[in-house]
Amino acid sequence: MGIIYVILASMMLALSTVFAHIMSEGTNTILIAFYSFTFTIVLFFIIGVKSKDDFWELLRSNWFWVLFVNISTTLDWLLIFLALDYISASMINCFVFGLVPVATILLNLGMYKSHKVILQDLFICCCILLLLILLSIHYSHTVESTYKMLIGILLSCISGLATGATIYGCKKLFEKGFSANSVMKSRFVVMIISTFILLKYLDISFTLSISQSSQIIVLALFFVVIPVFLLQKGIEKVTPILTSIITALVPVMTYLFQLIEPNYVFNLYELFLIILLTIFIVYNTIVRIKE
Repeated sequence: MGIIYVILASMMLALSTVFAHIMSEGTNTILIAFYSFTFTIVLFFIIGVKSKDDFWELLRSNWFWVLFVNISTTLDWLLIFLALDYISASMINCFVFGLVPVATILLNLGMYKSHKVILQDLFICCCILLLLILLSIHYSHTVESTYKMLIGILLSCISGLATGATIYGCKKLFEKGFSANSVMKSRFVVMIISTFILLKYLDISFTLSISQSSQIIVLALFFVVIPVFLLQKGIEKVTPILTSIITALVPVMTYLFQLIEPNYVFNLYELFLIILLTIFIVYNTIVRIKE
């Protein structure tokens, strides 16, 4: 069941990333991030109002991991929103989800009992990263300038490493007794504070039109609330490294959603890489399930 949760989360992230790119063209990305995560945390406090777990005691006794997840989450999401100003959603996904498995392995080195297994996992992750880099080269023609492309890639790479750290940290919170709802209530505080400070520093108005407000609510539901909650449920049941390998399917799913776009242009090279990546991820997922 955990694998299904991660696959569904990946599907939602792929769909919503495309939507976020379209929406960011008319609204400041920092403003989108601030309101999206504020909506998310308020929603989960309302949902969890009758929760039986001692949320505040969990926070007090596990403050280090809560802070760890907050910082990694802030880097992860904020940098994705910022990268949307420089490169396309498809290109962002390639670097973010290409580096997630690598970061996850590095953070989980202590769980490995043999160098052979570490090398096998590194090989798998490097292959995924290589395929996604090749795919990103195909998407590079959509970028206006080399400068923009380099900034977007840098932001996406840092976001990918932070995402791997978030998966690792969320697994730790689960092991410490946090429910999925408790994690959702605690992991976005630094994100909200950071975006608020940025908005004040940059003197960006907090005012939203009715149209922008409705778009942000939809974006928060489909880009944050649903996929992150599903991913947390998956993290609880699946190892961090397998979770990170499966999330590499996000660029594949982004490609599938682009097929229905009226202006989509077929490219045999892109299709070949997508098929190769899918086969590689599915094969290694099945192998790990049987282990």
